[in-house]
Amino acid sequence: MAKKLCEICGVNKATVPDRNRPGRLVNRLCGDCHGLRLSGDFAVILKIRNRDRTESCGS
Repeated sequence: MAKKLCEICGVNKATVPDRNRPGRLVNRLCGDCHGLRLSGDFAVILKIRNRDRTESCGS
């Protein structure tokens, strides 16, 4: 069986399922690409949280 590569970078071995694909949990991403995706999510969450804080303090 051939080594399955990450669907994003195509270089590293796929070790994590892709959360954007429903159904069976098949490893499609490498840990590095998964981490980059999570860090992007975290940045958006923090931006929204800070915006909500400033709006509530300004009233």
